[in-house]
Amino acid sequence: MAERRPPAPYRPEARPAGKFNAGQKLYVGSFAGAVLVMLFTGLLMSFMRRLPSTSRTSAILANLVHDLLA
Repeated sequence: MAERRPPAPYRPEARPAGKFNAGQKLYVGSFAGAVLVMLFTGLLMSFMRRLPSTSRTSAILANLVHDLLA
């Protein structure tokens, strides 16, 4: 009897993932995005008094986003 193979989409050679799987790639992407958001909001809060164009609403939103990600 011939060896039974799974359908084409489920064969490992059909979808090369490289060194890291999809979950690891998604985790690194979301972590890098969170770092950039934390950096931006932290800088915005730090230089709020020095930047005259910064409104109070944007400072409150930056504080909220910074606290939610922390």
